[in-house]
Amino acid sequence: MEDDSKCVRNSSHKEKRSRIRLMEKEEEEERRRNGKESLPMIRRTKEHTAKGIRFVGTGISGGEEGARSGRVSRRYSKLSQPNQMDNRVVEEAGSGHLVKMVHNGIEYGDMQLIAEAHHLLKDAVMDEWNKGELDSFLIEITANTLRFKDEKGETLLPKICDAAGQKGKGKWICFASLEYGTPVTLIGEAVFARCLSALKGERVRASKEPQSDVDPSTLIKDKKMYMHRRLLASYAQGFMLLAEASKQFGWNLNYGAIDLMWRGGCIIRSRFLGDIKKAFDSNPNLANLLVDNFFKDAVAKAH
Repeated sequence: MEDDSKCVRNSSHKEKRSRIRLMEKEEEEERRRNGKESLPMIRRTKEHTAKGIRFVGTGISGGEEGARSGRVSRRYSKLSQPNQMDNRVVEEAGSGHLVKMVHNGIEYGDMQLIAEAHHLLKDAVMDEWNKGELDSFLIEITANTLRFKDEKGETLLPKICDAAGQKGKGKWICFASLEYGTPVTLIGEAVFARCLSALKGERVRASKEPQSDVDPSTLIKDKKMYMHRRLLASYAQGFMLLAEASKQFGWNLNYGAIDLMWRGGCIIRSRFLGDIKKAFDSNPNLANLLVDNFFKDAVAKAH
């Protein structure tokens, strides 16, 4: 006979799963009606505040596994301890999730630009690029990946199927860009590139068409300038989206501090994040990074 306590536990788990599914369905309907990704989190925060509960809505890396078995408890145990950053950088209800979503979108854009550069130039320049203004975590691991050999001593990358999956993180920022009327075109194209990569059969057939006879080595200098300019555009579009959402919801986001959050131990950390912080420190209400003098000059030099 099955233990009674086990039956109770199983019943409790089923009830919890049912409540979670119902909550997810209600939130999806709420997003569909109102067209705002952050509204469910704002509503939930207000409901808990009314009950005297401080509800912390936080964007978590790692999906379900990151939420269940990541380092969340260790992080929250330090919330009350002083550190080099203001813990209230993204304090308003719903803002943390949007900041994390924009981070993921910039990550998509960065990876797509690196993929395009590799498609044209192969593995000739990644190590060199990582020593200059393009110094970043993603370019660093790309260079390492390009050098990686399998057990036969052969380069592994060409043996990996070039079809990328996705969990929907890029799709969310595309929805948000339409909801807030903010053109994050570079990130959108990166999401579509992933969709295109899944069409393996069509791409194989298209590859049989005549190829360009341009020597890739002649593109290296131009491609580096292009990469720098487009990476700046990716960040500029991400911060534009945050600014528009902040205006609509009445948030008081500290963009320089958000930029600082993305520097240490973050997948999109890069050298020019320091320049972005300087731009927002100089003008906290900067409408677009690309009109800041430093970035305006950087774009002009790339032409």
